[in-house]
Amino acid sequence: RSMAQLESLDTFFTQKLDGSTTGSLAERLSVAFAVPFPPRWSFQREVAMLFGKSGLVKSATEIFERLQMWEDVIDCHRLMGNVDVAERIIRSRMEKVGRTPRLLCVLGDVTRDSSFFEEAWVTSGRRYARAKRSLGRTAVESGDYQKAIGHYSEALSINPLYTESWFTLAHAAISVENWKLAAKAATRVVQQDPENGEAWNNLGQALLGQDKIQEAL
Repeated sequence: RSMAQLESLDTFFTQKLDGSTTGSLAERLSVAFAVPFPPRWSFQREVAMLFGKSGLVKSATEIFERLQMWEDVIDCHRLMGNVDVAERIIRSRMEKVGRTPRLLCVLGDVTRDSSFFEEAWVTSGRRYARAKRSLGRTAVESGDYQKAIGHYSEALSINPLYTESWFTLAHAAISVENWKLAAKAATRVVQQDPENGEAWNNLGQALLGQDKIQEAL
């Protein structure tokens, strides 16, 4: 239903109005500034994002291509498993706009080559948290939890409101029995997402690891 409503609103950008159902031009102009109606490209992007979340990735891709929002197009192709297409688009964009941190990280995701994450981190002047999150995820996948802790800690020093990173940091800290860090990370998760049961469990485990039985209970 929400998609149908958005599509109906989108038609107002191009629909020829006769006043029979939408009101006269004078009536419409009288409330023109009452609602902060977004520009068409922004509205259509919202429609495409909703399509993607609903599983209609191909339809979302078509809208993003029409809007020339190439990074979103790349993400859609990745979701559809079109890795070769995604990589080709990324490299084509790099030829036009350069090796930006965002494109480097997406290329690293597509090729599974962590060197692109490292390059993104350096290129950004060590300010692009997404690069460190990607390096942290790679370290977790390889079982190098100590290295993952370093990467996620740096990422969170830049963007501390990224709940998933705190959760993964807590998991990595528990894996190496760094109970104090695990408790800190798990606490940040439950502060930001009180309904996260796994985070509460991690917090209890971290407190037990410090022999803080009463707090854990």
